[in-house]
Amino acid sequence: MLVNKYGQVFVAKRIIEKKHENSQIITNPWQLPQGGIDEGEDEEATLFRETQEEIGILPSHFKILKKSAGYYKYELPQQMRPKFWDGKYIGQQQKWFCCLFTGNNNDINIETQDPEFESWKWVSPLSFIHLAVDFKKQMYLGLAEEFSSTINSAKSF
Repeated sequence: MLVNKYGQVFVAKRIIEKKHENSQIITNPWQLPQGGIDEGEDEEATLFRETQEEIGILPSHFKILKKSAGYYKYELPQQMRPKFWDGKYIGQQQKWFCCLFTGNNNDINIETQDPEFESWKWVSPLSFIHLAVDFKKQMYLGLAEEFSSTINSAKSF
């Protein structure tokens, strides 16, 4: 979760490929950046790699404020499972970091080598929950609760 000095949360709108049947299933493709851990990679290394791959920011553009105490999980709706990850997985288990964005908005670049997002914006801490796909809302609510004081403290930096 990337937050700015105003206590706003970064969200990005996922590119939904029209060729997939799942494009009508996902009605709000806004999400927090996330990524998978490569074999042998630690969580912080994944954080640095994924933020650069997905939104173009470097480790020098943000500071880790807090790591989630545990893992958060979500499951894909039954009708979506065969259409994602070649049907191998039913959801994800994730470790989250709350990070303070110390760069400038022009440091954010979603036009990466393999773009995942078509647009982005800063929103209030509770707005990102309402923008999310239904199957991630509970997870995002838990993140908002766990990181609420950290988000508020970002305003003092």
